[in-house]
Amino acid sequence: RVGAGVGTSGSGGYLEHIMRTVAHDHFGVTLSLPLHYDTLRNQDFKETVLEVEGHVVLRFAAVYGFRNIQNLLRKIKAGKCEYQYVEIMACPSGCLNGGGQIKADTRAGQSGRQVLEQVEQMYFHSQVEEKEPSENPELDDIYNKWIGIESASENARNLFHTQYQAREKIITQFVSW
Repeated sequence: RVGAGVGTSGSGGYLEHIMRTVAHDHFGVTLSLPLHYDTLRNQDFKETVLEVEGHVVLRFAAVYGFRNIQNLLRKIKAGKCEYQYVEIMACPSGCLNGGGQIKADTRAGQSGRQVLEQVEQMYFHSQVEEKEPSENPELDDIYNKWIGIESASENARNLFHTQYQAREKIITQFVSW
């Protein structure tokens, strides 16, 4: 687990990693976990910002569920999206409420919401030590033993990291929401 996740969802670890890395590498700011999120439309649409000298320099969002995704895509299409990074997941409440998760035992009177709350409790209050991937000795061990390279090497970056590539056409041109 890289980060603590977004608010009350089982997602957000990658968003938090990106925010912390960009804040540190580009602005010299070290952020601690958990990041602060403001709830916007509902609990499945949250944002976090980085302010430097009183000015917002980064604005990231976590958007879960199709209704929120549709609203975000409308903003993007209208040219009114102010986020530099958005984490999108189709499942309401993020991954912990996804289709592959534990189902409620309705015969025992258990609701889906109760199961989700139990899973969130285990996820957010576990004794797992949070650390940056670059500071994780277990990750270094996996890279060294299984792949034969250092995790912070240029070779690892070429194999496992991606880069943004601008595209002329975006999906919202082809999908009618």
